[in-house]
Amino acid sequence: MELSRDQIFILLVCVAASLKILFFSLSLPFFPLDEELHFDAIQKFASGYKAQAPLPSLDKQSVEIIELYHSPEFLRVAEPGRPFVPLSSWCRPSQEHLPPELADRIAIWGPVKNVEIDAPPAYYTIEAVWYKIGRWMGYSGLFLLYWLRSLSALAYGVFVLLAWLFVRECYRDNRFLQICVPIFLLVFPQDCFLFLIPNSLSAVWMTAALLLFAKVVNKPERSVALYAAAGLAAATTALLSFGNFTVGLVVCVAAYFLVKPAWALPQRDSRIAKTLVMMVAAAVPVGAWLVHNRLILGNWSGSKSKQEFLTWTVKPISEWIHHPLFTFAGFHYFLATLARNFWRGEMYWGAEPRTAAIDPFYLWLSLFLCGVFVVHILRRRTAGTGVSFADAASILLILGSVLFLMALSMPFDFGRCFYPSRARPYFVSGRLIIGALVPFLILFLGGLQVVCGWISKRLNPLYVAIPLAACVFVVETVLFIPILSSRFNLISFLLGRSCS
Repeated sequence: MELSRDQIFILLVCVAASLKILFFSLSLPFFPLDEELHFDAIQKFASGYKAQAPLPSLDKQSVEIIELYHSPEFLRVAEPGRPFVPLSSWCRPSQEHLPPELADRIAIWGPVKNVEIDAPPAYYTIEAVWYKIGRWMGYSGLFLLYWLRSLSALAYGVFVLLAWLFVRECYRDNRFLQICVPIFLLVFPQDCFLFLIPNSLSAVWMTAALLLFAKVVNKPERSVALYAAAGLAAATTALLSFGNFTVGLVVCVAAYFLVKPAWALPQRDSRIAKTLVMMVAAAVPVGAWLVHNRLILGNWSGSKSKQEFLTWTVKPISEWIHHPLFTFAGFHYFLATLARNFWRGEMYWGAEPRTAAIDPFYLWLSLFLCGVFVVHILRRRTAGTGVSFADAASILLILGSVLFLMALSMPFDFGRCFYPSRARPYFVSGRLIIGALVPFLILFLGGLQVVCGWISKRLNPLYVAIPLAACVFVVETVLFIPILSSRFNLISFLLGRSCS
């Protein structure tokens, strides 16, 4: 079978995207962010963990691996002439050669509770299966950790393919978006795809749901099985992370485009019935999980124990309006930090967040181009069903995601918590809403296309988009270079630098 140029293009981009994520994952040490808690949750789920009211401590097996293979480079700076050196067990990872100080280090973890264990369970369930496959293949220790990370690399290639299919399904006449969305996904520097965290799979599942919804919206006569599959994909997306609950907006948009014209059609009963199946398929798994939390953990979200452990308390509603989000400085900090974290991520290195001169670009150009495209949509008189669905879903997902983080920031006094804190009471983690990445790129690149049309009808927006993508890739790769020299990653281990 001969492949078309478009198919060859997307296959090459998908493979390149997977290899890029795999390379950077292998170059990154453990454990940034709260990755150690997610790793422990994966091990617990692989062992058949059942939810329990008190938060569990970390398993001894998890703590042992965390202490053996973690890098201090994320939150500490090495003293001059005294670089960080891995434990001897890196070279001889066996029970017979564990360092004597390991027992004391493990004891420090005793009071620590796994505050992530009661989060939405889909990610841990998927990774637990991947974990068992890795153990069956004989992986352990450091190799098992990187095996778990490799799932994100595989998923990212699928994600790029699904994004291309979604854009082609909805914007069939827009070659620019069909080319540039995959290219920007190839170079997009968000580091959450490199870690063992639930958000690493959010984008692929959200895009799968968008694609399935687009298919039924474009051709409502499709089988009820496809409607059900779209609903289940939305449910799985929501059960990956609380930040993905905005997928409910996509369900509502799809239902609107399906039901509104159905009343004028003789077959409206069939279409409405299939739409109900879709909505039930989306709601039942999420509802079942919420009820399970209420019965077992005593609260609907399952997060009460986490809030208590982190010293979060709910403020009186009368105090919510005094949140610094309602000041210019607070709102600017929220948007600027969220924009940077959405593009790049929030990993610390050497006890400092990674920043660059390009950071204001992430905020102001994103606001400008997305705003231009929204105005263009509002002024456009006619558009196909697929285009209208994608436009509406993209705008609502981006707007809903930002409002979700704002609303989540307001009710809590964050006590002694480091992030969010009383000094900075904002949820600005771009990874929490990274499921909206494809809708964001549609607005961003769509706005770029409109602006190029304003400048000159002969200006091909590709001539602007490709250098822009290259610039982002170069800047972010330069920021990542210091991490490549770490003696705590798999590449150093294989080259023997960790053992010298």
